[in-house]
Amino acid sequence: MKAKGLSKRLAGACLALLIAVSLVAVGCPPVEVEPDVPAPEPLPTFEWRMQAFAPAGHPLVVNSQDFFIDAVYDLSGGRLIIHSYGAGEIVPAMETRSAVSDRTIEMGKWWSVFDAGLDPAHKLFGAVPFGLRHEDWLAWYLRGGGKELKAELYEALNIHIPVVFVEAAGTALQMIQPWATLEDLKGRSVRVVGLQAEIFKRLGIGVIPLPGGEIYTALEAGLIDGAEWAGPILNEALGFHEPAPYMQAPGWHEPGLFTMFIVNKDAWAELPDDLKRIVEIAGLATYAHYKQFTFYENARALERQLAAGAQLIRLPDEDLALLQATAMEVLEEYAAECAFFARVLQSQLDFMELMAPMKAFDDF
Repeated sequence: MKAKGLSKRLAGACLALLIAVSLVAVGCPPVEVEPDVPAPEPLPTFEWRMQAFAPAGHPLVVNSQDFFIDAVYDLSGGRLIIHSYGAGEIVPAMETRSAVSDRTIEMGKWWSVFDAGLDPAHKLFGAVPFGLRHEDWLAWYLRGGGKELKAELYEALNIHIPVVFVEAAGTALQMIQPWATLEDLKGRSVRVVGLQAEIFKRLGIGVIPLPGGEIYTALEAGLIDGAEWAGPILNEALGFHEPAPYMQAPGWHEPGLFTMFIVNKDAWAELPDDLKRIVEIAGLATYAHYKQFTFYENARALERQLAAGAQLIRLPDEDLALLQATAMEVLEEYAAECAFFARVLQSQLDFMELMAPMKAFDDF
């Protein structure tokens, strides 16, 4: 009897334990083990080369090309790496654009005037004497039709333009010997390019086009009597003020100087959309950096050069009037010969007319 009672008690205990375990199981369902999830595929990376038309280490390169490259690397998390080269390090300076066209390199810093031999309208995208000022250039380009017009020129060259730059007026001329008027320049030879060169030729002033890297040597050797290149800080970096301390103002030849970054179209097409957007955003940041750099450092460089004995010469009003009248003759003749030149010029003139009333708010 005792054994039978013990058996009943054990059976009851087991039943109670089973019920308890079941209740716990119902209240706490078993943990489900998720299957292994494969790691996401790494995003593609790209490695490009970029050459400027100015020497490596020059402030123009450091504060535009190099700044931009660092910004792209940071914003892309290292997915787009661009190696920076100065003029001549991969191809000769004046072959930079063609090297981008055929993808010898993926990018370059370029000035449209260097392509004027392909179409005279390229001159209007570099600097226009007595034309758009620096504060108007970017607005015309981004909102006034300039971007679309420029694309018509460069898409045919297998080039995309994601980034543009604008600088304030530069030094119109730096001379070895003192001078005061346009008459003093007759019979002399100067390094100038673009529309400024066309104007000087008509006024009897000798013109010798040279790459920026050859100007100092030519001045020092007396092969030219003077030169134009950029503003005080960029000219100072190449030492022009040493052999040529006589600087001419105002910068009538380029009220706004327009340069750009160019990209091979095929290389651009290979970039995913997010990297294209990063390039564009980095370009706008670089534009802001470069503009404030040139404004501030131009003032500091001019201060240094004047303190060291350089002279700033302002052309007489009658000479400026002659230059402006000659500039209009040149522009009108090009427009009559080239329909695309006429389209670009008219677009710029229309924009200047649109902006003219706004100048009243800046006229103190």
